Amino acid sequence: MHYGMGTVVDAEVTLGDRLRIDQNVIIGRQDAHLPREQSPFGRLHFGDDAVLFPGCVVLGGANRIGAGSTVGDNSVLTGDTGENEIWAGSPARKVGVLSGPTGPCGCLLQPTPPAPVERDRWRRARTRRRHPR
Repeated sequence: MHYGMGTVVDAEVTLGDRLRIDQNVIIGRQDAHLPREQSPFGRLHFGDDAVLFPGCVVLGGANRIGAGSTVGDNSVLTGDTGENEIWAGSPARKVGVLSGPTGPCGCLLQPTPPAPVERDRWRRARTRRRHPR
């Protein structure tokens, strides 16, 4: 696990392998004013390879952060995430899905290659641009 300065993590949290937590991240209960026995929220579980970017807040409505999920910087997450999802905003909403295996930084290990360029069309456009000398 990698974590930055100013990070606060509640005692009732299960952390997955290769979890990355950046600086000033807060992981806690939404109802800290109540005794733990009266809290309706369960234990928060983070999946493997999840990434929490700087300043994000994960509160008690979330019980599970899926493996490979990413929470954007300064986001406020109050619900569960699926696997390999990207969440951002305040309140956080699902803004994308990562496809393929991800590394500890949340980036794709094998990015999808761009579509191949049609070679003949490219050659024709290139020859039109040339000026006669």
